[in-house]
Amino acid sequence: MAWYNSDNNSCYVIWSRARIYRNIDGMDFSSSKLDKKVSFNINKIGKILGENGFHISDESTPEFYLKYAEMGYVDKGFIESDNDKSLYMNEPCNLALAIGGEDFICISSMLPSFSIEEAYRNASTVEVLLDSEVDFAYSENIGYISPFPLHTGHGVVLSSCIYLPALSGLSEIKKIIKKATMQGYYLHPMTTYNENAGGLYVIEYTPDINTAVNVGINKLSDFIKYIISLEKEYESNVFGNNTAVLNKAWRTIGIMEYSSSICEEEMLSLISNIRLMHCLECSDKLPYLINLASLNKLQAELMNTYIYTDIAVPDILKDGCDKERAHRLNEYIKALRTREVV
Repeated sequence: MAWYNSDNNSCYVIWSRARIYRNIDGMDFSSSKLDKKVSFNINKIGKILGENGFHISDESTPEFYLKYAEMGYVDKGFIESDNDKSLYMNEPCNLALAIGGEDFICISSMLPSFSIEEAYRNASTVEVLLDSEVDFAYSENIGYISPFPLHTGHGVVLSSCIYLPALSGLSEIKKIIKKATMQGYYLHPMTTYNENAGGLYVIEYTPDINTAVNVGINKLSDFIKYIISLEKEYESNVFGNNTAVLNKAWRTIGIMEYSSSICEEEMLSLISNIRLMHCLECSDKLPYLINLASLNKLQAELMNTYIYTDIAVPDILKDGCDKERAHRLNEYIKALRTREVV
């Protein structure tokens, strides 16, 4: 089950993700699709996964993998890799394992809301399973070995997507980004647009070898709570007039229902206008009941997946996509009117 299909949602932390990167001992990191070791290890790991509730994806083109990026199943390095590769998924457990990317193995668990600890626990379960059957590249001095310095050590990357409607429009966000950097976190807009459409930020943390992962999880959780407390404080000042916010949300619903063509950036801004109503605890004043679960699902389905747009098929990014996206928004609002979406 993709993270956005869950009813366990929060206003501010959209999703949490843990990724564990591993490489096979004795394998050349630059192994190409011609290297027999790659295919052998893909088959070996695939057999283990198949016996433990995973299934392999049916296709293997960049366009196919692209649609799984927003679910958290794959990353850009995997999509762009020329190596032989496979994607295994265990959707009921919110787990995926990509084999053959820049790091040979990437175990990923992406869960809704503020659930970093649970996501790491999920991914660790698979890592322990494979560790009993596969020799990972490891050094007593530096930990797990990766072609990327940041993935060397624990080989763990923790992240959350945070909704910051007030702070994203203020210069205060620059101070928060600077503070995050000083404490070892990477806080950045989720999108690559000139303006932060949607008010969504991703915070990433890679614990170094001297910091236990559980300690790192607690540190990151505390910092996220700090950011959210600031967001709530600034919301009371920026959005003190709920009437103006409500009027904008009502107009947003009208645009969604009748637009004939719409770009991804505008779509994110429109959904943000409705998401904000939940933060301000006045979503009951909207003309229709719009819960966060259906909103998250809509957004995920309509994104070209923020950092991946440069490798998507041109037709997807142009007129056809814009019209199809608008049609999907139209259908979403019509379904709300007939109570098909709750």
